[in-house]
Amino acid sequence: MDISGLWIDQEIVLDCLISVHYYEYTRDFASPKVTYSHWEFLYVDNGEVEVTVENATYLLRKGDIIFHKPEETHSVSVRGIHNPHLIMVNFGCHSPAMRFFERKILRVSDSESLLLATMIREARNAFATPLDAPKANSLERRDNAPFGAEQLIRISLEQMLIDLIRKGNVVNPNLKISSSIREKANQDIFTKIITYLGSNVHRSLTLDDVCQDNLIGRSNLQKCFALKPAAV
Repeated sequence: MDISGLWIDQEIVLDCLISVHYYEYTRDFASPKVTYSHWEFLYVDNGEVEVTVENATYLLRKGDIIFHKPEETHSVSVRGIHNPHLIMVNFGCHSPAMRFFERKILRVSDSESLLLATMIREARNAFATPLDAPKANSLERRDNAPFGAEQLIRISLEQMLIDLIRKGNVVNPNLKISSSIREKANQDIFTKIITYLGSNVHRSLTLDDVCQDNLIGRSNLQKCFALKPAAV
């Protein structure tokens, strides 16, 4: 007896998983600006961070998640009094429904938080790559990974994306950092670099050395020092 069925519509389909990170950032962390050819999201599991997208800066607190579409320039820095815990995932997805997430900051509910927890747990099961390695941009499979671990990661991520689209709970877009906070951030970076230079006065440093050792981009570094008086 032949039984015909319906093909299941798939609104969100994960094409590939590029990296999964679960970090504890230090209070003085500041990343360089980056641009990827794939999607990325950053979820604040604890604490708060500043995220700069193009020329706008936003404050994200515990429970917030921000998405970066392909080819979008962005960076992250820490300005809170506590070391934040962050989940950062890079993935490929060409589903048209992903347009919903462009330039979005969303609030994650308890149900989505559980899906994120499942994804992190299964990533630890599936991959030998440490999730807290900041320079790890690829994933190495474990030889003895539990059955279905990678599929559970995909299912958890796709379900979270679907849930967020259904709820559409966008965080107030007016959470831009004020000029006074931005000036304080620039001052912190300036002080950090001056301390670093003083500690490495015996070395023949290049601009690339300063940027790499302090996790700051060339343009941000030059802009920060350009704002300071010559006598400093």
